Amino acid sequence: MHLLFVCTGNTCRSPMAEAICRRLAAGHTAGSAGLFAGDAVSPHAAAAMAEWGENISGRAAVQLTEGMCGDADLIAVMSEGHAAILREQYHVPEEKIRILGIPDPFGGDMETYRTARNSLIIAIQKLLSDIQLQSD
Repeated sequence: MHLLFVCTGNTCRSPMAEAICRRLAAGHTAGSAGLFAGDAVSPHAAAAMAEWGENISGRAAVQLTEGMCGDADLIAVMSEGHAAILREQYHVPEEKIRILGIPDPFGGDMETYRTARNSLIIAIQKLLSDIQLQSD
């Protein structure tokens, strides 16, 4: 299964989610993109992930495309607002979208990014568990 993580700029939450998923999800692939891609991964996001043993520093932000939406088996977004854009502008069916509910840490301090990382770990573990239950 190919999982795609989408947030606003692909500079904080979705690249962290992609790295977390790649570590936790044996047998699945993961990617990430932003609705309005920024420049590069935020230094605090990179530092928070480095503390967890994953290197995402220097990674360029990726702009979401319709092709990416079509290639993904499941798209995990951070908020209902992201889901609405996927449904309305990218015509992604509801059953292909999962909302993780992770607040945007952009502009916050390191603790804010650690909190986002830890929330993503929990949300992705639950997502992967749900996927496993559906396939059993």
